[in-house]
Amino acid sequence: MIKKSLIFTTKLLNKTMGDNIFALSAQLSYYFILSIFPFLIMVISLLCGYSEYIYNILNSLYDILPQEVHRIIYNTLKYSVSSCSKPYLTTSMLIILWSAASGSAAMINGINIAYGFNTKKNFLFLRIRGILFTLILMISMQVVFAVIVAGRSLLLFVKKISIFPDYNFILIDILRFSFAFFAIFIILLAAYKFLPYEKVKLSYAYPGAIFAAAGSLVGSYLYSCYVSAKVVYINSIYGNLSGIFVFIIWIYILSIIFLMGAEVNYFAAKQKK
Repeated sequence: MIKKSLIFTTKLLNKTMGDNIFALSAQLSYYFILSIFPFLIMVISLLCGYSEYIYNILNSLYDILPQEVHRIIYNTLKYSVSSCSKPYLTTSMLIILWSAASGSAAMINGINIAYGFNTKKNFLFLRIRGILFTLILMISMQVVFAVIVAGRSLLLFVKKISIFPDYNFILIDILRFSFAFFAIFIILLAAYKFLPYEKVKLSYAYPGAIFAAAGSLVGSYLYSCYVSAKVVYINSIYGNLSGIFVFIIWIYILSIIFLMGAEVNYFAAKQKK
């Protein structure tokens, strides 16, 4: 078992280097940073009725996300929630959607390179496919928040249970992080399954989705601990710009994990064949 794990890890790292995943991750990070704020603004404009739950979810991830990243996202959400009823958000919806789709287009390109599929597609094709994925993602978030609203009564019920009062908060944390993992897993599974140019079986897509979902949560938590421990050092180097650099590096780490998830799927499909 240990020997197989070492062989798999070696092959994974070799293919990661061969596909130039770290450079692709930097490119993906760039497009993510360009698209994430338009995406958040557009999503919040569609989820105004769930603003309370959006803040609750973000606050529940406070221990996982680096503090500077949490602050940047919180400020963006605060601005978007306060502006979600203004008419300019509807008149500029197409422009925002076009910008938000740039990250999806980069994801499509990165996944297909990791899978070894032909990536010679024109810019318009990539962007249209990115827009469709962005729209589907937004609709999925509507469903997710509807489930959250329905599940709130379950958490309130758990809090009232007096049989094991000392374990209530632990149980709530387990439920909260399990839901976060499941939501990320479903989004990644859809990306790995539907974004490649060729058909991919569902059984070939879920190993990488599990790897990337767990890696995203664990990686964010470890990076948060590192930033907290080195906050004085980071501030001394970057000064007032430290929050931006922390955010950029966090996006880069998530991009590497995401593309390595696609590499895991490549080997999973190869093994099953």
